Amino acid sequence: MAFPSDDSVLKDLLPRLAADIGRLKGRYEHFASYDPAKAVVSTDIHYEHGVRWIPNPDYKMELEDRRRHPYRLRRLARKEIPSYPPKDGISLSIMFEKKEIIRQMQRVALPYAEVGDFVIEVNISGAETEAMKEIRKEILEMIDREKARVEK
Repeated sequence: MAFPSDDSVLKDLLPRLAADIGRLKGRYEHFASYDPAKAVVSTDIHYEHGVRWIPNPDYKMELEDRRRHPYRLRRLARKEIPSYPPKDGISLSIMFEKKEIIRQMQRVALPYAEVGDFVIEVNISGAETEAMKEIRKEILEMIDREKARVEK
């Protein structure tokens, strides 16, 4: 059976995936403030916990093109960068985009998986600890299970 191209499947899949991620709350401190209802935003799942923004030691301004724009400055790096406490810091984004939209925008996507007309992009950032490796593995397995369930 082909994956339906309408958003009805996505509206079914998103809350179920958000609820699955919510089951990690009791096992990992990273999900202490996770609320599945608040994590789902439009066609995405977003969640941050414990992220601190610190000054970037590599931040500097430099001239962009001295010949054409001699006085215009360009940022070469962010002024602040995220810092993740090893105990509980996490930034999670799971985005569902239609392939057609990505093509129209000529956007370079780093997809984790493709399901029918959708591309799933996953970004899980945090301190590289054993707990974070387990979290990544479990979330990717959840996505794979949902993908298999939908493609049946």
